Amino acid sequence: MADDDGYRRVYSRALSMLAARARLAKDLRKKLLDKGEEAAIIDRVIARLIEQKFLDDRAYAAAKARSSVAKGRSSRRAAMELAHKGIDRSTAAVVVAEALDERGEDEKALCERAARKKLRSLSREEPADRRRKLWAFLARQGFSGDAVRKALAVVLDAPAPDDETTDALDE
Repeated sequence: MADDDGYRRVYSRALSMLAARARLAKDLRKKLLDKGEEAAIIDRVIARLIEQKFLDDRAYAAAKARSSVAKGRSSRRAAMELAHKGIDRSTAAVVVAEALDERGEDEKALCERAARKKLRSLSREEPADRRRKLWAFLARQGFSGDAVRKALAVVLDAPAPDDETTDALDE
């Protein structure tokens, strides 16, 4: 009877924690252990939550990957963040690729989008400083040097639409 009360208490506590925010099974287990709950009961509760689909590490990873890609982070950085949270590398690579597919983007488009977004905040910078700061930002987002170079060529070096019109009028 006391064991059932303990199970119900841990189950209720776990549901409350999951209602507050999504968690990985290992993180939920650690939190419950930190609260002084028994490991055997925690394991039973986690098994039930997984069975009921209230706890799903892959769904958690997919949501984090979508969020990372939406923020303009490279697939490499998104996968590294997932691995840091404890998601195995193969799952991380798959969910990041799925997140890119959902958005209809590839790494090149993602890098260009991140560059254009950041460029708005650098509009008052001198051209050389703008290029340097944009390069550093994209590198911190995890894009390769080649991807950054190509994105900068498109975003900074391409003639503005007005330039082509002006040239045509001058002739």
